[in-house]
Amino acid sequence: MGKKLTIYLIDGTEIGPRTVEIGNWSGKALYSSRINIQKVISRFEFEKPGIYILKSDPKLSIYTERIYIGEAEKLGNRLKQHLVGREFTEFIGFISKDEMLTKGHIRMQNLKTISNQIFLHYLKQIFLIWSTFLTKLN
Repeated sequence: MGKKLTIYLIDGTEIGPRTVEIGNWSGKALYSSRINIQKVISRFEFEKPGIYILKSDPKLSIYTERIYIGEAEKLGNRLKQHLVGREFTEFIGFISKDEMLTKGHIRMQNLKTISNQIFLHYLKQIFLIWSTFLTKLN
């Protein structure tokens, strides 16, 4: 069974910030490199509560990447704090499209995310689909 994937290129470039929606899913994914955060942090999506992942380079050579998983009542406010105090190269956030996600839902989902790595599974699928999409563009 197929799924509809909608990728919106916020600045019109395939390597820039974007939003991703999967048909029949009430969530929305947000992606941006740290370099482009200032271009998108004022968007309405960043005023919503959500769960986020900050990806950075590893401190030890045995690892390929390092991630930080967090939750926020307003993604933009929390991300501004991280811009000052935390090193990261990429931001991935998950919000609700239909305003049905509350702070309580976010906290519960954050616990599930950390313990079960659920969003990492979806994130890998989104990046795989995105990589395939970029390959077909070239």
